Amino acid sequence: MSIIVFKEKEDGRINMLLSGPVTQEPQLSQKQDKVRFSMSYGKKKYMSCEVFTDSPLSTIAGCLEKGDYVTVMGTWREWEYNDKKYSNVTVDGLIAPQMPSVAPKEPPKANASSDIPPGFTEESEEDDGQLPF
Repeated sequence: MSIIVFKEKEDGRINMLLSGPVTQEPQLSQKQDKVRFSMSYGKKKYMSCEVFTDSPLSTIAGCLEKGDYVTVMGTWREWEYNDKKYSNVTVDGLIAPQMPSVAPKEPPKANASSDIPPGFTEESEEDDGQLPF
């Protein structure tokens, strides 16, 4: 479990890299178009993470389960509301090693009549020994 802070931006946001287990199941917030989950990055240190649903990462985030170990890269921000401090990370990158790889449902069909790769034809040009350019 770790946290690495990269660089503070002019508006106060900070780029960071976090690693640790997921501590709260992902939830889809339809009102805000986000997938949210929580993770631990140290002893009793937790971070709320959010992934916008228009990002391809939202599919991966939605499949996470409590206890899955993840590495998150994103932008951290902090704000106050009703005299309470809040913070979260907007996820730009997500690595979940235990996630199964996504494979196409059906492999592309090869030309059964020959060993010619798709996109090539059987036509051949006579080799006159000269380069084509």
